[in-house]
Amino acid sequence: MHQNFKLFINHNKKNFKKVSDSTKGQILIEFNNWSMAHISASYLGNILSTKHKAKMVGFEGYTLISSRLNLSTVDKFKYFLSKNFFGKYYKVYNSFNVENFIRPSIETDILEKSKKQYFDAIKKISSKEKLLNFRIEGVIIGDLIYDTFLKIKKLPTVDINSDILKNYIFECIQVFYYWKKYIENNNVKSVIIVHPTYLYGIIMRIACQRNIPVYRAHLNYVEYIKHKNYNVGKQFRNYPKYFKSLNSKNKIELINKSKILLEAMLRKKIGSTNLKKFVPKIKKNEKISILIAMHNFYDSPHVFGKMLFPDFYEWLNYLVKISKKTNYKWYLKLHPENDIKDFEFIKKIIGKKSNIEILPSNVTHNFVLNKKIQFVLTCFGTIGYEYAYLGLTVINACKLNPHHAYNFNLNPKNILEYSQILKNLKRYLIKPPKKEILEFFYIRRILLSNNWLDIKKKKLENVFRWQNEVYKPKLYKIWVKNCNREKHNRKYQFFRNFIDSKKNVSIVSRDQN
Repeated sequence: MHQNFKLFINHNKKNFKKVSDSTKGQILIEFNNWSMAHISASYLGNILSTKHKAKMVGFEGYTLISSRLNLSTVDKFKYFLSKNFFGKYYKVYNSFNVENFIRPSIETDILEKSKKQYFDAIKKISSKEKLLNFRIEGVIIGDLIYDTFLKIKKLPTVDINSDILKNYIFECIQVFYYWKKYIENNNVKSVIIVHPTYLYGIIMRIACQRNIPVYRAHLNYVEYIKHKNYNVGKQFRNYPKYFKSLNSKNKIELINKSKILLEAMLRKKIGSTNLKKFVPKIKKNEKISILIAMHNFYDSPHVFGKMLFPDFYEWLNYLVKISKKTNYKWYLKLHPENDIKDFEFIKKIIGKKSNIEILPSNVTHNFVLNKKIQFVLTCFGTIGYEYAYLGLTVINACKLNPHHAYNFNLNPKNILEYSQILKNLKRYLIKPPKKEILEFFYIRRILLSNNWLDIKKKKLENVFRWQNEVYKPKLYKIWVKNCNREKHNRKYQFFRNFIDSKKNVSIVSRDQN
């Protein structure tokens, strides 16, 4: 076993002593290989275990994503060996007192119940929208099925009549009933997750329906998830409230800090030290230019909740039709994750005689601005604040996009309103308020990026929140070297206070100190 694993395992055994054996309930903890998640789970799990006098059980959330539902005899043997003898990540979980590990096992009663539900449901799922709205016993799982199917099959959209899709729906129903039965029969007191999206989210939603507390720890903050806020997109509406709650004396300083960081990032993307000269000047008689900022077809279209369209494919298909009815200059910028296969899909959707010019993913903001583009279309991308700060009008196609609590983008509520805007763009030109953008940027990229680990960001190689190092075993070593007994006690109290507070999200604000 690598030294990083040994260090972390020994650290956990030293700091998390098993209180006592208990059969009063269970704390379910998502099993994965993300190092950051293991640190947070060690605290959340032990605090909840002590509070409820319950044992910790690791669960496989990736069934039907990267693991088959029905394992072969060989795979079952490998799973047994990993779980009990050789699996280094299983040993990590053991080190902070996780006693057992479970994955779906479909018994006769679940299979029969699933068949009945499937034959009833499949008659009603006659469209993509109906699949998205598919629910079992009040729990919506259609969007989870939809996004997972696109991801594992690498498809731009679903074929509702596909036998492969129908079989997948049947397997998903079995997984649902397994977890429903398990939660009902094992006195589950709390659930700790990492992923709220794809099929990982099934357990979370079942638990939320039964008012079982669900916790999710990011590198940067901790969430308490309930039925009314399990959709990731709903947290964004609280951003203005978060900013309002901050020390008013510091707010000008915080906005200035946000301005420095955002403009530094934009200068890098533009390739210039001067941002002002790139702000487009709109002339009344000028022909409108519009950019479609493409998404990755199978990267969780419904991560923030429902969009105006069932998926990115349908969104693009709609825009192609609109483009033929307008006299605009149309451009489409590929997403960095669009591969050759995606490019072929996009060309097929656009057609040979299209008036949409395709731009490569690596074109700079400078290139886009020099095209005198005034409007940008996205579903929920980061360009919502980037291009808005440069003066462009950005139109989102997802009601719960990260920017929807502010006025620096247009956020149509339905397709009719979206169509009205697109057909009459000159009426909807806006001057994005920079102060709002800087407030949003501060909350999204600074305040909610203050990692509770108290590890200097230079050691994690990035200012912002998504970087690879925090998911790798290297983090074990960094954490152990930075976590003495005093810091461990502080972090233990941090998690305990958050659990007792019942707040939706913990915020680590170092700018307020």
